[in-house]
Amino acid sequence: MPLEDILKRIEENAASRKMLILENARREASLRKEKAREAIEREVEAFVEKKKREAELKVQRMLAEARLWGRNELSRVKQEALRTLRRELENLLLQAIEKQYVLWWKGVLLKAVESGDEEVWMFPQEAGRLGPRFLEDINASLRYHLSFGGVLEDSSERGFLIKKGGMTVDVSLRAILDEFFRRNEREILEVLFRSVEV
Repeated sequence: MPLEDILKRIEENAASRKMLILENARREASLRKEKAREAIEREVEAFVEKKKREAELKVQRMLAEARLWGRNELSRVKQEALRTLRRELENLLLQAIEKQYVLWWKGVLLKAVESGDEEVWMFPQEAGRLGPRFLEDINASLRYHLSFGGVLEDSSERGFLIKKGGMTVDVSLRAILDEFFRRNEREILEVLFRSVEV
């Protein structure tokens, strides 16, 4: 066999092995990413459950005292308990976000993106920490065409606004929590106030 054929065969084998190694590396990275996401979800669920139990105990104590003050006082306490729970859930969510900051916001953003060519406006904290490079990375990895719209003025809010064709999708932390409470309001009220007479 001529030397050129041998060299050609070696190059083909090397290219084949390179493709196999790259594919295995991609598969391994995907598995690790999925395991990390699942671990984060388990940790968040466990923490939420713990905070929920703590909030239940705190609310039950508050409600027992409120019965002495009458029905009007009870209503005020319920509202305060819901605000307390919301603050605790917001803090919990922020702690979970910080552990996997880029991955978490990427997941939130990708759930809200429909066509991949939207304009993404960032609240100041995300603009400072993620910025346009975050969108460039998503575009490169998923062949999207997301564009950076700019920085929003509300420095107390977190997250994004996604705009396309006159429509705006609110992907802020406040909107995420509002949606959670809307979907779970009945269950939350039942858990927090199950033994309370109105």
